[in-house]
Amino acid sequence: MESPRPTASSAPRRGARALFALLLCLLALPAWYATIDEPWMRSSGSAAWFLLGLGVAIGVSAARIDRRAWVRLLAGLDLTALAAFAWLFFGLARLPATRAAELAQAPGFALESTEGRTIRLEDELARGPVHLVFFRGPW
Repeated sequence: MESPRPTASSAPRRGARALFALLLCLLALPAWYATIDEPWMRSSGSAAWFLLGLGVAIGVSAARIDRRAWVRLLAGLDLTALAAFAWLFFGLARLPATRAAELAQAPGFALESTEGRTIRLEDELARGPVHLVFFRGPW
């Protein structure tokens, strides 16, 4: 059975689907930013990936149904947004290269832990190798 041809009244709805898809893709970055305080959501970007995936799926399906140039252009913008987010998420989110300072032996020191216990380097070295990491605090 032959599928019915789209009518003139259904064309604006298909165009609206393409616009909705672009809106979903554009909302991906604010969604990631809104969930940035949750460590798992920040590191996985799941809210943004969900919106981008949904937007691309709807946009591509709208372009397959509606062959108008502007609908196809919007689907291309959806795919471009997906590629740009992937580049930003994986390319720019990586940690910068660092130089680790290696010493044969660090000078002895004693520091107070957050529990109020004194920690001595010599005591920790007696248990095994020690990895010292220095963080800059609020200045």
